[in-house]
Amino acid sequence: MSDDDRYAGHIAAVLQECPDADEGEIRSAFVKYEEEFFIPPQDAIRSIVRRFRSESDAPSTQGGTSGQTKRPPKKSVHYLN
Repeated sequence: MSDDDRYAGHIAAVLQECPDADEGEIRSAFVKYEEEFFIPPQDAIRSIVRRFRSESDAPSTQGGTSGQTKRPPKKSVHYLN
């Protein structure tokens, strides 16, 4: 079975969730998960969808105002008695 056949259904599912994602990059992600981490496509799909969803959201949030990056760190003071 070729890689095209093996990943076709999973790639289609990722593209349905993330239509702006590149099909070649999705295929590379499935190959990487399977060959480097020994994770089968049906188990890797959630992580791959999350990755491409966060990549598609990233450019829109960088230019806007993000409350987490501009807020000063919270300081906590503990008193010892």
